[in-house]
Amino acid sequence: MIRTVQSVEELKTLCEAFASLRAFLDAHPEAHHRILQKLYRDEQIIGFAAFEGDRATGLFAFRQYFEERILELSEWITDSESAADEMLAYLKEAYSPGQVEFTFRPEEMLLHAALLRTDATVYPEQMDMRLAHRPTETDTSGVALLSERYLAQYCALHDAGSDAYLDGEEVASRPETFRVFLAVEDGRVVGYLDVTHCDETNNISDLYVDETQRRKGYGRKLLAKAIEMNHPKEMTLQVDIDNEPAIRLYEKMGFEKIPNRNTIDAIWKI
Repeated sequence: MIRTVQSVEELKTLCEAFASLRAFLDAHPEAHHRILQKLYRDEQIIGFAAFEGDRATGLFAFRQYFEERILELSEWITDSESAADEMLAYLKEAYSPGQVEFTFRPEEMLLHAALLRTDATVYPEQMDMRLAHRPTETDTSGVALLSERYLAQYCALHDAGSDAYLDGEEVASRPETFRVFLAVEDGRVVGYLDVTHCDETNNISDLYVDETQRRKGYGRKLLAKAIEMNHPKEMTLQVDIDNEPAIRLYEKMGFEKIPNRNTIDAIWKI
């Protein structure tokens, strides 16, 4: 049975019960404290508990975006396969139509397996990388910022070649958040890089070069220009762990792997 946690005090009691179980402490260090802290700070966090009879078998927290009908996973604590499946079944019944977004560690095998039993889109495992030093390469010829002149080409290439969460129009409509760099050859957009620019640490959300235009250095040029304009702020990115060509490129451009920060993303339209 899934029950909505109605108050901070109820959630605190459940967190303390989970904290007394060695298995939960080992698998989810400090997760019960994080749920409490988030609930205190953010009124959009909603908590759920799974029960078998009177025994709690799972504790879950999601951030709820009411206008967009989107739930975003905040914390997930269970060692019960049935509790994981029951939580997802509850979300599908209670929040349809809508969307649930998940970001979790690869060690969360129960959640991963439960999502694979639904029709959710589960993306490959990714590693985090951060810019450790600026590259010596400065050639950025052929790179331009997104403008109205190239907007249609950018959107067409973005949506045809990328599996990014946001499509080209959505990125272009958020200039306060994203800076978009284009690789242009003879007036044709052949590649792009989307990166945030509004934080002290900005994140590359997407880098793509048309398959017919690869091995011409456009990936390096796009990265060099993005790093140049982002300076002196920090920069991070995520890359599939099996994408060795991309990892080698990022390492050559000054990025290094961040240990113990791998994640898996999933999007479930319900």
